[in-house]
Amino acid sequence: MNEFFQNFSSYWKEAQYGTFLFWALPLGSLFIIWLLTVVSLKFITKRKKLKTVFIINRVWIVSSLAVAAILIGIICYLWVINIFSDHPIQLSLLLSLFLAMLVPIICFARLRNYYTPEGIKEITDQPKTQRQLDAVITFTKKAFRKNKIFFIIPFIGFLMLLFILNKGVNLISIVIDNTPSQGLSFYEAKTALDQTVSELDDNNKIIITSMSQARSGKTSLEEIMSTKIYKPTCDISTLIDTKLEAMNYISSLSLMAGDSPILETIWQNYLFTKQATLNNTFKNKVLMIITDGLENAATFSSGKFLCSSKEYNAFYSSENTYVIDYAEPQNNPFMECAQKCGFEIQDGRTKEDFSFALDQILTTFKNNWFLIFWTIVIVVIMTIIGIIIQPKKIA
Repeated sequence: MNEFFQNFSSYWKEAQYGTFLFWALPLGSLFIIWLLTVVSLKFITKRKKLKTVFIINRVWIVSSLAVAAILIGIICYLWVINIFSDHPIQLSLLLSLFLAMLVPIICFARLRNYYTPEGIKEITDQPKTQRQLDAVITFTKKAFRKNKIFFIIPFIGFLMLLFILNKGVNLISIVIDNTPSQGLSFYEAKTALDQTVSELDDNNKIIITSMSQARSGKTSLEEIMSTKIYKPTCDISTLIDTKLEAMNYISSLSLMAGDSPILETIWQNYLFTKQATLNNTFKNKVLMIITDGLENAATFSSGKFLCSSKEYNAFYSSENTYVIDYAEPQNNPFMECAQKCGFEIQDGRTKEDFSFALDQILTTFKNNWFLIFWTIVIVVIMTIIGIIIQPKKIA
């Protein structure tokens, strides 16, 4: 429950109150409700025994609940495509939904006030006898309660959640440096990685590449990149279909003796991934490299780096490649070249550092269900309030 409220607190803190979009959504929603009401009234001619005041309130109710359904649909669809990871507009949308659900409650409260001996004449034909008055009261109360069936409309918006059934498959590729120089930071990384993977959705394929004790003896970047077909040299690469398998695999990783051929390991990961996913199409793709960058098996004498290969860069784009640095901030050729290629580098000395970095990198790969729960809570609470409003008893 604490996490549920903390989630809403994050919407509050991240909301961009100074932007046009934040206020345009709730104000625009109210304007659309008003516009729908005005336009709808122009096409309504048959009113039976109900007078204009009652009809106007009914149209307000239907229009606002229709807009609420649209807002719920927008929230659900944007949630499915995970746009909120880059655009924190959750609070603005929830506020818009609250206002849309508030309008029918106000309308029901206004209609309720007409259920008096004098007010009943404002919403229906004036009764001339006590018998007619009794019939009118029964009729208008039924009409009042029939309006509540329109509270079904907002729930139609949740049908947009069905898009999650076709949200596509993501590829998460991880290269983890497990040579002795990583020390205790390696185990911190394992713990954070295991926790992060456990929170992922099920529509992800995961490839994990670690270092083995074998070495190819290649000492130059050109020699490494001349290899075009995957054959295990210095690495152990594995394709994993479920997060449970990934968690078990991560738990089994251990430090390996030997030097740190990080460049060749990344290249091997690229070759393995390209071969293992040859017939797959991925909606999102990310490469995470967890290392201290202290390459001691290959040289950088040519001044080139991985991104100098057009094929590699087309497969793993620079903007979707991240390096989590085990070591204290320092200058080394690997990190310098990675920065020049446009790879984002994050600190990873403690479990908290790793967890933060991984959450930042994989935020677009995880759907936060709490937003949907908050949407449901708002709709259900406002619906209950609307339903329990009853017309006054007329003496």
